[in-house]
Amino acid sequence: MNSGDKYFFSDCFDASFLNDTYSNRLTFYVKLSHIFMTTIPEQLSLFEENIRSRNIEEIGQIAHKIKTNFHWMGLQSISEKLDDIEKCALDSNVDFDELSQTLTVMREALVSIKKEDQKVKEFLSQKIEQDQD
Repeated sequence: MNSGDKYFFSDCFDASFLNDTYSNRLTFYVKLSHIFMTTIPEQLSLFEENIRSRNIEEIGQIAHKIKTNFHWMGLQSISEKLDDIEKCALDSNVDFDELSQTLTVMREALVSIKKEDQKVKEFLSQKIEQDQD
């Protein structure tokens, strides 16, 4: 969503965080989202493999590795959940059904980020066209 010269992030994210962090740096957001979309799918596949093999230590390591990525994409609830998973993995106390549900949520978030990324790119493109007029 946008209003004139300013882009507003969708409410499915922590919009206030994203608007405060990236409102004047949308191209930086696009770069970060590109990195996110190219690295996270592989991490989610590894996460899924380790759920199936019940490798708690590796699950904790993956959670640690990707939690910050979700934070910077405006998905603090997922980041916090990954932090909890990391801590539970250290105690060897994980709920594998809950892990599977979290994996589903992360995959849905990836789709939302792809859509938001496209909206930001369209906004930037329109802004460039307007600036050229």
